[in-house]
Amino acid sequence: MPYINQAEFSYGATDPRVINKSNVGFYAQSAETIQNTLVTSLTNLKKRFGLQYVLPMTGIASGEYYGTEFIYNINVIYVLIFTNLQLKIYRNDVLKATIVTIWTGAQLGANAIKTSMTNNEMIIVDGPHIPYHLINGGNDTTWSLLPENFKNYPTYDFKKNYDSFSFSLSSVTAGQGITLTCSDDVFDATYVNGRFASIGSTASENAPVGSARITAYVTPKTVTVEVTNSFDGSLKTGTGTVSGKNCQLEQPAWSDAKGWPKSVCFYSGRAWYGGTVSLPNVVFGSVDFSYNDFDLGSGYDSDAVIQILDGSDGEPVGEIKYLLGDKSLQIFCERSEHAVSNGGGAISPVNFIVRRQSSEGISNMPPILFDNTTMFIKRGGKSLMTYNYDGNADIYASKNASKLASHLINNPVSIASLRSLSDDDESYLFIVNTDGTLAILTSDIDENIKAFTSQITDGKFKKVFSSGDDIYFIIERVIQNSTVQYLEKLNFDIYSDSSVIYTNIPATKTLTGLSHLNDKTVDVIGNGYVLKNHVVTAGSITLSDEEPAVTNAVVGLNFESLIVPHPPIIYGAQGSEYYINKRITRVFLHYYQTLGLKINGVEIPLLPLSEAIFDAPVPATGIFEFNGLSDWDPLTTVSITHNLPLPFTILGLGYEVTQKSEGV
Repeated sequence: MPYINQAEFSYGATDPRVINKSNVGFYAQSAETIQNTLVTSLTNLKKRFGLQYVLPMTGIASGEYYGTEFIYNINVIYVLIFTNLQLKIYRNDVLKATIVTIWTGAQLGANAIKTSMTNNEMIIVDGPHIPYHLINGGNDTTWSLLPENFKNYPTYDFKKNYDSFSFSLSSVTAGQGITLTCSDDVFDATYVNGRFASIGSTASENAPVGSARITAYVTPKTVTVEVTNSFDGSLKTGTGTVSGKNCQLEQPAWSDAKGWPKSVCFYSGRAWYGGTVSLPNVVFGSVDFSYNDFDLGSGYDSDAVIQILDGSDGEPVGEIKYLLGDKSLQIFCERSEHAVSNGGGAISPVNFIVRRQSSEGISNMPPILFDNTTMFIKRGGKSLMTYNYDGNADIYASKNASKLASHLINNPVSIASLRSLSDDDESYLFIVNTDGTLAILTSDIDENIKAFTSQITDGKFKKVFSSGDDIYFIIERVIQNSTVQYLEKLNFDIYSDSSVIYTNIPATKTLTGLSHLNDKTVDVIGNGYVLKNHVVTAGSITLSDEEPAVTNAVVGLNFESLIVPHPPIIYGAQGSEYYINKRITRVFLHYYQTLGLKINGVEIPLLPLSEAIFDAPVPATGIFEFNGLSDWDPLTTVSITHNLPLPFTILGLGYEVTQKSEGV
């Protein structure tokens, strides 16, 4: 009888549409279903983490929140949770401050606000409002949230045609209170904080550029300016005038009327903004190391930068939706991806060149750095893309990372990552889908692992975000016929959800503090004992007379893990005999430190039957052999389940398969 072995799962769960691709390498290293289970860096399978209950999210509409971290220093990291017109700030899961904000629940639910941090300052943008900055005052309770005080606004020539006008200045040298006069009615109040620049009457394009900031509106023909770079003498009033052909007159690029930035990041000593209503495809960079100053000046190396992504290659660009600083400044648009080429040096107005890299387009989900690669959800919400620099082609290449597991990507609403914390740990990317499921990508570059798995809970995953080395989820559950939302935290040391942990308490059979799970059936791990099926009543559970009193316990909602391997394949002289009737006669399951696995509903007897039912379980390691598991079927396989709040690890599977002979 043929024997088939599967010792690794480095490709995770694959799309049902590729189930018959048995001749492709990934088939032998993946499975049909891997649910509430993770792929390890050793390509094994293990029980997924549990969720520890933190606090209720009361009075908040479903999905209308935004979570992120605020890093004060390496030892002090805060959790920020934005809700409708409010920001709550936590440290070590304890509320420290509440701040009134301007952002509505609808904006938060649509991922409309974006944040970026440098030092002790977070910038928050949303599009309709001026950017705000959040600063910590040196302790847990002192915070300031204020509109950004821009020293100089970026400017843009919205009208562009001043050729028939002429201009003059009451003084051409640097100074304040200078009058700029135009030959025609051109000015209005919208020009305040704008910019006037000119090369004077010279015909040389290399002539020095004089520039001035417009500080006050006077009449349709005159404004007051501050000259910041001296002008050619031909502009001095009484000496002559200069044609508008040699001048540039710009309004503030940002305002309530023109719109405010929708994206932000800090990169290479500058603050970068992009994507306003009026200028959806323009990116702005601040003065070098002066994050609130966008003075273009005379184009010196440290001056501000402005660049239009004009789609000159014939492909549409769309609105700038996200900015990300990594190996270069990356710009993600509605229909394209771009990167800044600056010749390897510091960015300056002279060397700031933006090049289109690909034309995928990003969804409303932010790009994220994961395992030394930028990743983003493609518009349409069905694909997770990598965006990685290809040194041979000198371009960032976008590739579909979820092609083999596209069924697990379903219009994501939230994304976060957890980096490997040691040489033995894998990195995880968490993707919350609109249907409340959670897809996880396990990655280990050294072992060439890119494995997707699916996770569910008693309720719905709504949001995910990271804070330091912690991962937080906002979970929607139904408790006593009411829909509630909880903040819960990933915990690799427990194996139940919405869990409460009791440590070093006096020996007791009554566990309280469970009102968030009223009427729910929960499982208990108490002093190492598995105590199942207790109903929470009035916020507590009481163990039975037969069950031991506990001093350490974990109480939470059970979840079942499910693994369905691909049908085993027999290869004949002509290749794969995938569609030939076959029967699995024996299965060999190699397990490690495990209790409670089942194959096709039959529990693996890992403990001697003589042991008492309430004895503390001792995880076992070994190989279990089971006979006669399946009927005749070309797609025959097995189902492996686990429903105890305990860990398990599957090292590999082996099958002995009988195939029907022709005519049988």
